[in-house]
Amino acid sequence: MTNLIAFCDKVTSSAGVGQAVDIVYLDFSKAFDTVSHSLLLEKLVHYGSDKWSVWWMRNWLTGHTHRVVVNRSFSNWQPVTSGVPQGIVLGPMLFSVFINDLDDGIKCILMRYVNEAKLNGEVDNLGV
Repeated sequence: MTNLIAFCDKVTSSAGVGQAVDIVYLDFSKAFDTVSHSLLLEKLVHYGSDKWSVWWMRNWLTGHTHRVVVNRSFSNWQPVTSGVPQGIVLGPMLFSVFINDLDDGIKCILMRYVNEAKLNGEVDNLGV
């Protein structure tokens, strides 16, 4: 809620003084399911996690398999190589680590909350 209120405050402050504002709202569909385990582990190392924490995380994420069942027909078991669990505290935290560099090179305001991002910036509207 704090994230949304801060975003709305920034946008309404700019609009209140007559400044045009561009807004991009991103909602990462199926975001938790698409997190690459190998990239996530690399980012944990990059951001300074100790080797034991990364080892524990690797062991926790790997070794899972899944299959699809349709009308009593079963696919072969396949390894799970992406995704972070939902419904536990670690899920949103790991996803946040995964997208932490999302704003690298962006020259506007970016506000993130779990699997949503809002970008906004004031626009030069002299020609309007």
